[in-house]
This record gives sequence, C-alpha cells and structure tokens, in this order.
Amino acid sequence: MSNELSWMLPPEVFEWIETNISFGSTILEFGSGEGSKRLSSNYNLYSVEHNPEWLRATNGVCLYAPIELSEEFPGEIGWYDLKKIEKELPKKIDLMIIDGPNGTIGRSGMLAHVESFSWTYPVLIDDLHREREFTFSQELAKTLNLKCIHFKETEHEENRSLRSFGVFYRANEV
Repeated sequence: MSNELSWMLPPEVFEWIETNISFGSTILEFGSGEGSKRLSSNYNLYSVEHNPEWLRATNGVCLYAPIELSEEFPGEIGWYDLKKIEKELPKKIDLMIIDGPNGTIGRSGMLAHVESFSWTYPVLIDDLHREREFTFSQELAKTLNLKCIHFKETEHEENRSLRSFGVFYRANEV
C-alpha cells in the first residue's frame, strides 16, 4: 500500500458517509488527499488544504488556506487561515469532515473559528485514536454541545494499527 493510501480515510468512513449522506450533498472537508477523489465523485466537495501538493484536481472545489501560526493551543503550531477563503466556503453544508491539518500542526485551531459555521450538520472527525485529536474532539463537543452519534475503531490492514473516527451532532438536534 502506498504511503498516500495508508493515510486515506478508512473504508468504514466512506461506508458511513455513503449510508448516511445523500449523494449530491455538500461536504466541507478540512484536509484533502486520496479520499477526496472518491468523495468528489458522489458529492459536492469543498476541500480546505494548506499543502499545495495535496491540491489535486478532483471534481470538487479545492481551497488553498495556508497555516496561520498561533501559540494559542500548546503543542500545536496553528490552523488554516480562513480569512483567505471565507468567501469561497459553501453556504450550505451537509457534512463537515475534520481530517486536517495533520497532527504535527494541530486541529484545535478550529475552536477559535466555531462562530464561522452553523454546526447544524454531522461533523466527522478522523484519527481519534491519537490523543491530541481525541482531546480536540472532546473540547469541540463540549464547546458546541455536540454528541458522538457514531464511533468506529478499525484495524489498519497493512500494519495492524488501530484507527478510529467519530461522528458528532448537536445534542439538541439528534
């Protein structure tokens, strides 16, 4: 398996999406990659990415947002500069996927931008097997009154490591 595919969303993520989100719906994903190609074939996909190498030609909209450095979250260096792309973000979102930026940059910067989104849709967060991403998911859930409505732990086929993801939704809308 290539290194790119080993980082792709697990098959169980696609199964959940394709079972629960109607084809043609709008997905906003933070972090793009090989899985974006599959998503863009069935969905109206907007991908936010900081690495120009991952801005791949898909049927979706690729939005380049460099990392804005910040010391707000210890152990993380920053988050996407949403000011660069805010006018290009979709007005209606049916699913948000948080799979970036990668763990060495951090995802907690999303917490400083919660007012930028309505949070009336499911939020899928990948890599919850990693402590930093799990902690971020819990803080986001607490801040926005989100409830985990689906959690799946899977074993990576190639190296037998555990991976997990969760789907969160506003507790008062479940």
